[in-house]
Amino acid sequence: MRALPIVLGLLLISSRPATAQTTLSVTGSPAKMTITTAVAGSQPTSVTNAATTYRVQVNSWRAKKIVAKINPAMPLGTTLQLYMVPPVGVGATSPGPVSLTTVNQDIVNNIANVNPTVTLGITYKFSATAAAGVVSSSRKVTLTMVTGP
Repeated sequence: MRALPIVLGLLLISSRPATAQTTLSVTGSPAKMTITTAVAGSQPTSVTNAATTYRVQVNSWRAKKIVAKINPAMPLGTTLQLYMVPPVGVGATSPGPVSLTTVNQDIVNNIANVNPTVTLGITYKFSATAAAGVVSSSRKVTLTMVTGP
């Protein structure tokens, strides 16, 4: 079985502050993620990238959350998952890795009273099925901090 590369050129990350007392910023952008291997009889081996970080500051007990969406949608047979480490000690939670779609999804919940700003990790996981064939494209991931638990 000859492995064909499946490439996802990632990402134009964007972030927006929610209020003057709340900030969300992203540092870095993952390099191109390329799937090049598969075990005979199995699906291609997914790839991960944890080179990106984010900083969050919430000077309030009023809870915020980070939501994410992708544009455009992923090609058939491919998935991009996002995991953001939640701030520790403030009650923030994460649902774990989330498969991104074109609709906002909760990534980190219940962020409150995070001051000073802390730096936390972001991990992307790109997966594909053999049926996806050869794919070469890029996607924009938008992260937004909004009010909510």
